[in-house]
Amino acid sequence: MSQAQVASAGEQTLARCEGVARTFGHGTSAVVAAHDVNCEVRGCTSIALLGRSGSGKSTLLHLLAGVDSPTMGEVTWPALGERATLRPRLVGIVFQQANLLAPLDAMENVALPLLLAGHDPASARDAARSALTQLGLDEVANKLPEEMSGGQAQRVSIARAFVIRPKLLLADEPTGQLDHQSATTVITALLDVARAAGASVVVATHDESVASRFDETWTMVDGRLTIPGALACSA
Repeated sequence: MSQAQVASAGEQTLARCEGVARTFGHGTSAVVAAHDVNCEVRGCTSIALLGRSGSGKSTLLHLLAGVDSPTMGEVTWPALGERATLRPRLVGIVFQQANLLAPLDAMENVALPLLLAGHDPASARDAARSALTQLGLDEVANKLPEEMSGGQAQRVSIARAFVIRPKLLLADEPTGQLDHQSATTVITALLDVARAAGASVVVATHDESVASRFDETWTMVDGRLTIPGALACSA
């Protein structure tokens, strides 16, 4: 992307939370997973969402992705459109588990979102091959998930999320099951493909060494979001 394109993309607000809360359950058993969250995800940025297990990170990612709805407040996607149009074309999701389909090889797993979106098989396969090459996964293109290492499977899941060229990628503890070397490789791959595509990334993690590689670090504690240096976006 040119500097002008990067500047223009950076001015866009891809997702915005205003006074957002999310409660699960009712009465005395209710659990408030997000408290009065206010934040914006802008274009061409990478954000680490840092916090312990149970702090509300996954809940916030699901709200930003539009796969869950707030109990209070509002989530909007000013530069992307309505919630119903977000996936799979505009927002990609990577989970802690690779969640690859066992009967399909790597190329077939990566091509699947395109096939579901109506692309013809030949173009879907070409795009999948290109995505795998971009992530250094040519050697596993014809392997089944059970034949891959954990790091390889997670990079395949990143290729699957990016093959649709989303504007926003949300990843929930993508290195949580990996050793340090594999985790480093996965985060490098994630950031590299995001920058090449001009996409924004929000990654939930409990690892401060992972968080240090991102442009911004947001912190969640007991469902409350803190964004250093951005009072307008703090909870």
